[in-house]
Amino acid sequence: AAVRDALLAGDVLETPMASASIAQVHKVGGAAVKLQKDGVRHAFWVDMLCLKFIARVVMALESAAPDMSEIVDNQYQHFVKEMDFASEARALDHARAVLRAHKHEAVVPEPLHRDDAASVEAGVLCMTWCAGEKVKTALPKLLEAPAALQDCARTLVDAHACLLFHGGIVNMDPHPGNILVDIETDAARRVVRATPVLLDWGMHQTLSKAERLGVARVVDAAARGQADELLAAYRALGVQLADDFPAQIILDFWQFQLRASSKDSKRDMGDVEAFLEKHMGNVQSLKDQLEEKGGGDGPIASGLAPLLGAVRALDLLHNFVLDLPVEVSFLDIYARRAREAVAAAKGQ
Repeated sequence: AAVRDALLAGDVLETPMASASIAQVHKVGGAAVKLQKDGVRHAFWVDMLCLKFIARVVMALESAAPDMSEIVDNQYQHFVKEMDFASEARALDHARAVLRAHKHEAVVPEPLHRDDAASVEAGVLCMTWCAGEKVKTALPKLLEAPAALQDCARTLVDAHACLLFHGGIVNMDPHPGNILVDIETDAARRVVRATPVLLDWGMHQTLSKAERLGVARVVDAAARGQADELLAAYRALGVQLADDFPAQIILDFWQFQLRASSKDSKRDMGDVEAFLEKHMGNVQSLKDQLEEKGGGDGPIASGLAPLLGAVRALDLLHNFVLDLPVEVSFLDIYARRAREAVAAAKGQ
């Protein structure tokens, strides 16, 4: 409360420790104080209107397109949520509880206030200050301890899988600026452990039990290469697909999303290029099929909301991990956590 009162009184703060599109973070004692910038809500609303117009144009021109307006609306809802600091505080508590219940090493800051209406209305969120360095700063030290770096990357990916399948919560913005690495050294200053710290839970998605288990079944089917089961899992989640939608397209997509990262950047780029080439061929086949039937009656897919957070997070996690000299099997990690969640639900 004292920190909030000082801030709201207009006391001059030092240069922020971090700054992004909607907020900046200051260190005040042992607290991280997140301050929302003025005018961001209006800016995001204007962006949403522009994107919805573009989405309608794309759907009018492209027959093999999903419901783009639905995707824009879903993303806008999460952008708005990012400006709701009370929601972020609840997400922090939720994520911490899930990780604690599964004895996970990953760290999430603790909110220091949750229902302080005055702070939330003023765009202020106070959290514990977490030790750690940006990955770019920490990397030279971590390169001298490849085992610690490898474990840190796997712990990061596993934390997101654990939170998704066991807690039904997705941090939708895991880019390098929102991840710290807390390095532990021995007496000789050699790195012995590196722990990921997951920051910025403003943009998050929460899933119901049925939704998180539905996504778990999607990942399990993809891991086993079962296209028909994957299609059934989509429909069980409420996803509406065009008649005769090729299940193989969905399987290829998820196996690409869950592809392994490696220390060989050329191989990683080859995987991306091979997927894009195959995907474009699949899309063209679908377009030809739709044209033969005289066109579709609407978008080829709708009701994708339960899957969008996981897909966005996987994209960003892949980009993050691919920049590191590590090998991480996303498929193995996500499939293991998915099967754990399904098994746990059956045992209840």
